[in-house]
Amino acid sequence: AGPVALRSRPDIRIEQTRPGETRQIALNDGTRIELSGGSRLRYDSHDTRSATLEQGQALFRVRHDPSAPFELHAGDVAIRDMGTVFDVRRQGGRLDVSVAEGAVSLAPLGERIALTAGQGIRLDEGGHRLNRVTVDPAMVGGWREGLLDLDGETVGTIAARLQSAYGMRIAVEGPLVDRPVTGVVRMTGDADKDVPRLAKLIGAGWCQSGGDWILRASNEDR
Repeated sequence: AGPVALRSRPDIRIEQTRPGETRQIALNDGTRIELSGGSRLRYDSHDTRSATLEQGQALFRVRHDPSAPFELHAGDVAIRDMGTVFDVRRQGGRLDVSVAEGAVSLAPLGERIALTAGQGIRLDEGGHRLNRVTVDPAMVGGWREGLLDLDGETVGTIAARLQSAYGMRIAVEGPLVDRPVTGVVRMTGDADKDVPRLAKLIGAGWCQSGGDWILRASNEDR
């Protein structure tokens, strides 16, 4: 019998950030990952061509290797790179993928698709809804500079993103939670400035209760 190749035991690493914290991760294959606040990433240090984003958001700069494509798992979706800079956000049952450079392939809901620079998807896993979208490549990963590029996201989803960024509870009252918002908002990193600014953008009222923020529809909308 010929020689038998022995695989080393997995060495599982967990990278988890607190709300408001960001982290840069350099894998030994040359791939670089920037992890946003309130995120959790899992990978095997012995096999860095695969990783799992369990929650949160991350920007990936993948060193392309045609013989061993990098594969990112997020929920039930596997995203395979073809020489890529791409951003992934997993929050609850929603998955957003945006490509800045190169291309990725994935099969959400059993549909095999390819995304190139300037393209993305918005997937509602619970509702089995998939939308393909056009994105500005320069805005992909804009969260690193405090930019929120909102493309029809609901106020409830935006509030959840800010909770991850600031580590404080932001409640949304009534039907305002489902109101879609489109636009670009620059965050300063100071919740005392950013939450009122967001409320003004969406035409909502706000107040504080203890350490929590509360957003509610303005009197005209009630």
